[in-house]
Amino acid sequence: MDKALFIPSAVVSLLFIVLYALLCYRNKTEFDQKTITNLILQAFQIVCGVVLVASTFIPDLKELVSDLNLYILIAGAVLLVNSGQSAISELRKPGRNSNKSIQQTAEASAD
Repeated sequence: MDKALFIPSAVVSLLFIVLYALLCYRNKTEFDQKTITNLILQAFQIVCGVVLVASTFIPDLKELVSDLNLYILIAGAVLLVNSGQSAISELRKPGRNSNKSIQQTAEASAD
């Protein structure tokens, strides 16, 4: 089960990091290690959430996880929604932290 969760989580983490790097490059913002760490954690939570939810519908996964289907469904849904929302929030940050807003504020105060 470890590899079944680790490999997809690593792939999703890599996709998030590449997307974050592209957004930072496009918005001319610095790469933030705290954001990268959070994206990696969210990727693992998304994969675990998907597995927990899917385990209530797929018999092979059900055997690997547990027999508490209702609790697994609830926990998986919470993990999936929370981590997805947090990942989207982190991916949107580069646009909010751009130097343009600092320059606009400086220009407005100079006028």
